[in-house]
Formats: sequence, structure tokens, C-alpha cells
Amino acid sequence: MLDIIGNKYPIDEAANIYMEIIPEYLFEFDTYEESDFEYLSKENYILFRELLKGTPSDFNLIMQKIYDMVMSYAYTGIEPKAPMVTDRLFEIIDVMNQAKMQLPSIDNYYKYDYSIADGWGDFII
Repeated sequence: MLDIIGNKYPIDEAANIYMEIIPEYLFEFDTYEESDFEYLSKENYILFRELLKGTPSDFNLIMQKIYDMVMSYAYTGIEPKAPMVTDRLFEIIDVMNQAKMQLPSIDNYYKYDYSIADGWGDFII
């Protein structure tokens, strides 16, 4: 999600920006004006509609689960082992496996430690 939105926003605001490009919401109305987006510019609306046109429903579900995962602890502390995030992650993995999508490499995530700083994590060099 942050690869799309960037990391200059608080996590809840970033999630709300991301939500506007989830296909279910992006294609809900036929025009940008009807959509009444709070964050998405008309230029990005056109761009994402073109990029996401014809994506399978599995992709929409995965994007929705990512949003749900981010918002799970947006206004609270993160519980040990973050069960709400873990549950959604396993749901995403199940959807990807059923759709025969390739899972990303776990190696990309080994450089982070989420047990530091009350769950906010710290970059490990």
C-alpha cells in the first residue's frame, strides 16, 4: 500500500487514500465527478481506472484485505503477534493460492523488526 501512496501520511489517512483506488470503489460510478473522491485527483482517477480495468475480483478482494489489515490497529496499540493482521494476511495468502498467484518473497520483509517501539517497528540495517 505504501508503495502506491508513499509514507508522508499518517497510516489512517494513507489507508483512506488507498481505499479510493480499490476497484470496487474506483469503478462504482461512471465519472470522476459522480465519484466525489476526497483524495484521488482526476488525473490519478483516469490513470488507476486504466491500470485496473478488467482486473479479476480476486485482486479487488486482496486490495480490500490490505486496507482492512492496515486499519486493524490504526487507532490502537498493536497486540503481541498482531492477530488481526495475521488473520487477514492468511486470508490474502488463501486468495492468492486459490487464484494461482505467485506469493511475494518473504526475504523483502526480514529487514524490519516490528517488535520494537510498541509495534511501530524499526528499520534494521
